[in-house]
Amino acid sequence: EVADDRELLDIASRAAWLSGLLPDARSLAGRGIECARRAGDLEAESAALRLICRLDHDVSDAIATAESTTALAALVERLDEGREQGTAVAVLAEMCMLVDDPDGANAWADRAVAPGHRRCGGAGGATAGGVALQRRPRGVTATLSEGCFGYRRSALALAMMVPFKASITSGCTRKT
Repeated sequence: EVADDRELLDIASRAAWLSGLLPDARSLAGRGIECARRAGDLEAESAALRLICRLDHDVSDAIATAESTTALAALVERLDEGREQGTAVAVLAEMCMLVDDPDGANAWADRAVAPGHRRCGGAGGATAGGVALQRRPRGVTATLSEGCFGYRRSALALAMMVPFKASITSGCTRKT
């Protein structure tokens, strides 16, 4: 049994998920959300809700998946721009992909990579600490890099699920 410690609840829920104990993982993540809400910690609430979205999908509960995804989408609007928001938006893109909604997946993916794109200069295909996109006739190229906003993890998740060609770089570069 885990105490009402947000960090321990997060670790325990992920361990239960990875061990295939989905009902336990769901219960622990739910407790994590309650604990985060009591503390007013939006990032911890988002982290727990991200896991719940995936757990709901993994147990094939379409109604719960839609509800948790909708709740995460609403929470994203209250998060500050940064790593957690980028990760949450990437999970929303993933959830759309998992329910065969490519338009939703692309819309959320675009939103996930936009902060990294803005950070290093806009339309030229800049890369920094997250991702910048270059539109090409046959798809999208995502370039991932370390630093800046910390969107690398989110972008990498996106690169695995939508038709992206991904390359990992270091530093902040600008493509012309």
